[in-house]
Amino acid sequence: MKLELSNITVDVTDGGETRHILSGLDLVVEPGEVVAITGDSGSGKSTLVALAGLLRRPTSGSVILDGVDLASPSTSERDRTATRRREIGLVFQSSNLFPSLTAAEQLELVAHIDGRLDRDARARALELLELVGMGERANQRPGKLSGGERQRVALARALMNQPSIVLADEPTASLDAPRGREIMALLAESARVQGTSTLIVTHAPDQLSNVDRVVHLSGGQLVDRDLVGV
Repeated sequence: MKLELSNITVDVTDGGETRHILSGLDLVVEPGEVVAITGDSGSGKSTLVALAGLLRRPTSGSVILDGVDLASPSTSERDRTATRRREIGLVFQSSNLFPSLTAAEQLELVAHIDGRLDRDARARALELLELVGMGERANQRPGKLSGGERQRVALARALMNQPSIVLADEPTASLDAPRGREIMALLAESARVQGTSTLIVTHAPDQLSNVDRVVHLSGGQLVDRDLVGV
């Protein structure tokens, strides 16, 4: 599914003044494409992910999935939530795992919330954990896992409902460089195998070797960058 952000503007009020976070921003991520976003702290990268993930609405502009503008005032929050649950996988800097659930149960919970927890869902949970190298740790709770292992489980969880779009906001920030590169490689591999449109915010230029395109966010706008130059 294509992800398209068109003429996006986000304004916030700060000390009685209006501040422009994003200004007329355009971005398209094609199915199977992996796009990385770089930018200085406070440039609006996380805001952009929140918009694409239907976690907030822009001041103006369109967020289009499968030809439908989900930022339109006519689109209800109920419909946005249903689309997010069905079509979007989210990975954040913190793994946000439930401490009382095993790795497999973290994924099964996603299917349960969607009303689809059955034998096939349980099998898919184990397959995904194998995919991210966590098959042998499926019955371990987060307290027994390293930071890199927890992030691998979080990635598998984001893929559980076979999303059309994967959004990752600084997914490697808490990891060392080798483990960070592993997570980026897994995100890229998943995008190409499953055909997901994948958008990754990152602060680490040494982890960009697996992406298709890099865009830099500055002054509320995106600028394409040559991979050789990052």
